[in-house]
Amino acid sequence: MVRLRLSEFNSNQSGAIAMLTMAALLVLTMIAWVLFDAGTSARDALDVQASADTASWSQSAVEARSMNMMAFANVGKRVTFGMTSFYQALWLSWAALLVAAAALTVACWIANIPLFGAITSVCKELTSFTIQVGLVMVDELPDLIIFESDLVQNYFKDDLTAFDDYQKYMTQLTPWWSWAEGFTRGARNGAVVASSFPVPERIGSTSFQTDQVDRLPVEKAPTTQGYTDMCAKVYTELDIGIHVIDYGIKSSGNMSGGSGWERPLAFLMTGGMALGFMIPACAINALIYGDVGAPYQMETFSSDAMWQLRASNLTFSYAPNPKRFSDTGDRKKYNYLSPDYTSLPHYSGGGYYGMARSEISFQDGTPDLWKASWTARMRPVALPGEWSSLGSGVTLVKAWRDVLPYVTAAAAVLSLVDGAISGDLDPAGLLAGGAKDLVNVDSALGGLTDDSVEGLAK
Repeated sequence: MVRLRLSEFNSNQSGAIAMLTMAALLVLTMIAWVLFDAGTSARDALDVQASADTASWSQSAVEARSMNMMAFANVGKRVTFGMTSFYQALWLSWAALLVAAAALTVACWIANIPLFGAITSVCKELTSFTIQVGLVMVDELPDLIIFESDLVQNYFKDDLTAFDDYQKYMTQLTPWWSWAEGFTRGARNGAVVASSFPVPERIGSTSFQTDQVDRLPVEKAPTTQGYTDMCAKVYTELDIGIHVIDYGIKSSGNMSGGSGWERPLAFLMTGGMALGFMIPACAINALIYGDVGAPYQMETFSSDAMWQLRASNLTFSYAPNPKRFSDTGDRKKYNYLSPDYTSLPHYSGGGYYGMARSEISFQDGTPDLWKASWTARMRPVALPGEWSSLGSGVTLVKAWRDVLPYVTAAAAVLSLVDGAISGDLDPAGLLAGGAKDLVNVDSALGGLTDDSVEGLAK
């Protein structure tokens, strides 16, 4: 009987199953706690990374907008310069036609003498044509005087000056404008501070480890070259066709006179002759307008890597979390051992940082400043061979050190403001924790060489 009872007891597994179930529940509970804590950390890290993405793209979007506005201003210069040059070419055409018609008329009457009046009718028609050309020029002379003395010298030159001033304004404002936009977008999307490399030109001297400053990849074209390019575009674009059509429409009211055929023929001939007189007309207007009418052009770079550097923004975002490694904060939930060392650990700050890169991109072939085809897009932090092509003067850690003063100053100020608002103000702790975070970031980036950084996306 006893043996039977022992056998039944030994074969009953209900107790073991209950213990295994409780152990499994305990494991699941511990996993849930770990996932909860890790999920909070992961979410905070993702928020900071998302803020870097948003800040970087927003900064490039502002720069792309400025590039498009530079292109619009260039087109405004081209249209103004082309239009006034076409008017100059028309007056040169009328003068040339009058001289040619007068010379041909005189030659006709002289030739008519030995021919005993055989071509008298032809000479009369030529005379009538020459007279009508002269009358048209007399009728238009007041407009020519106003055009040359007032419109070209003042009105249209003022337009070109306004376009040029706007382009200068955009080149000087955009680095700060885009940097501020990135900073604001980063702060609104989870980071305490976000700053980009290269830094704006006005503050670059405080952190010049790379000698790189942020500015649009454009430059003012040399005066002669700029006007030559614009004059050539009058032919290669639709401008010349528009000018000729406009001339034909506006001349329709001046067609009457003589026997009816002279003026239409004269206007038709001068419209065609103006195409050939555009080059000297452009030269005349270039002398009148001077440097203000010259367009902006894309800057020339020593390498593709330097172009990619100047056309991109590398954004670092940071958010401190002093409670993450605090004995009175997140560490309070664990029964950690007391330290058996006397020195402070290397890293106990607890903040998060993210890194993202974006660039301006031209969507219509070779980049230029004649089409508003600029846009922004995200890109990897490092493409193969990119950083190594820049040389030892520009590395990832040096880029970080250029940005570091602005990250440090902004993070300190904003953390103190946040602490004062929340009532949890600990200036020494905030600054110490932030300093440890930034030192850790510097150490991590310092370990990335030009070769090992290749392929780094974020």
